[in-house]
Amino acid sequence: MPKSKGFRIIENLRAIFENRPHQRDGTLTYLTEVYKTVRKHRSWIDDDIDLELEREPRTSNLFAHLIEVTSDLTPKMRSKYAKVLRIADERRIKFRNFETFVKSKGGFNGVIEKFRSKRRKLASIGQWQ
Repeated sequence: MPKSKGFRIIENLRAIFENRPHQRDGTLTYLTEVYKTVRKHRSWIDDDIDLELEREPRTSNLFAHLIEVTSDLTPKMRSKYAKVLRIADERRIKFRNFETFVKSKGGFNGVIEKFRSKRRKLASIGQWQ
């Protein structure tokens, strides 16, 4: 039985993760591919990931879900990277610009901190719900 497009993409992401250089840029390349995959194929990838996990997902966050299926990152790192991907998605960053976005904000921690700062500021003036 031929594999679905979703399964082929999952296998491709696994290969990118396993063959990445063990440097920050290798992880950034992998996460760029995860971001691109979700942004381009969000509508149909859910079912294939659920089948691949063979269990209920722990999270409804598609980014975290895809990272869980395609990598062996710790839960803490998965959460951190999924948060960065969600922030980029909320800001509608094009996948071609994802790497630049992360680097311009000071890396993964910089993106998260800038988002937290903005959220705190909006909450203090009553605009964040």
